[in-house]
Amino acid sequence: MAKLRLGVICRYQHNVEELHWTDISNAEDCRAKVREWQDNECWENWQFMGGDVKNDAGEIVAIFSENGRIWKPGKVGNEYYEFLGSDVELSDADFNALIEKQLPRSISKE
Repeated sequence: MAKLRLGVICRYQHNVEELHWTDISNAEDCRAKVREWQDNECWENWQFMGGDVKNDAGEIVAIFSENGRIWKPGKVGNEYYEFLGSDVELSDADFNALIEKQLPRSISKE
């Protein structure tokens, strides 16, 4: 089953807390879990951190934004993310295909 990374980071101190992976089944399930996480864990000086989505093979196949948009992973990361999101937005259908380890027609291999 695909997994979504969820965590919080302090806006001012950049401390990462509450980082874990949760199972997801599709784009809507992912959105619901991000919203629930934000409602319950992101308050005051803490903000959503996460959004990396891994398929069954453990590959990061998408980056899920806190606003519910889905991005193809970019080629670079930083101290918090293995890959930052690229400028290529994925549809729900493409995302669902990626987490099932199928390559959608609209996304080419790089």
